[in-house]
Amino acid sequence: DSNYKPFRETSLCSEIAKRLAQTVETQERNIELYHSGQLASLGEMAAGVAHELNQPLSGIRTFAESVILGCKQGYLKVDEKILNKQYKIIKQCERMEKIINDLRILSRDTSKEEMMPVNVVEVVESALQLLGTQLKVHGITVSKNYLEEQCITLGHYNRLEQVVINLLTNAKDTLDEKEEKIKNNEIAVPEDWTKKIEITVGFTIKNDKRHVRISVQDNGLGLKKDTIRHIFKPFYTNKPLGKGTGLGLSISRRIVQEHKGLIEVYPKVGEGCEFTVFLPEFSPDNDQQPN
Repeated sequence: DSNYKPFRETSLCSEIAKRLAQTVETQERNIELYHSGQLASLGEMAAGVAHELNQPLSGIRTFAESVILGCKQGYLKVDEKILNKQYKIIKQCERMEKIINDLRILSRDTSKEEMMPVNVVEVVESALQLLGTQLKVHGITVSKNYLEEQCITLGHYNRLEQVVINLLTNAKDTLDEKEEKIKNNEIAVPEDWTKKIEITVGFTIKNDKRHVRISVQDNGLGLKKDTIRHIFKPFYTNKPLGKGTGLGLSISRRIVQEHKGLIEVYPKVGEGCEFTVFLPEFSPDNDQQPN
């Protein structure tokens, strides 16, 4: 029997490892189902909230705009403080409209929408064109690193573009926050520090399969480890009060999951952050076909 002991121990270890892997897989599946249920409930709520809020919100904004227009055209006179409050009302209405729109995106069911081959490089270029002026005005230098000209995945062009826009906007905001802290002498940085975003597109192997990889890296404030597990939750934000809706990253994650992809974050506290999206590569030769 002693001759068989090593074999038995090896067999037992193998069985334990197998069962452990099965347990982890089951737990991950249950967590995913739980989150799917949460999103479904959120979707139902979002549709109702959007419907109920849009009309009164539109009325409030129209009233504020009418007061401003009346003052400009001279047929209405109000105190300057009241006039300034109308501008604030409009700004807050715009923020609420953004939240409603984000909720609609988050709750949207795209399971029946047709997916087509999409060149991710073109998606990134389009997002950069849309945000280019804004990034430039904020003094941000953008470096592009396209490792391939054609990085094809199967998906929805506009929704993938939304992911890139969200990640770029997130990077811009953290760079602005860091700049503000530098001005207020809250943090110290090298004298040659400037606001930078680096975006890389190429191929990589993920889970033993070839994927398109989109990386958006900034040299902003970074993230603390205890906040990472919360950043993809709806309405979670570590931005100052009144800035951001807390929906950008949760929307991005939802869209990436719709495309059977992954989104990961690699933070360095005080040094910046890198968000990486992995999307399955599409080629006419494989089994993945437009639906």
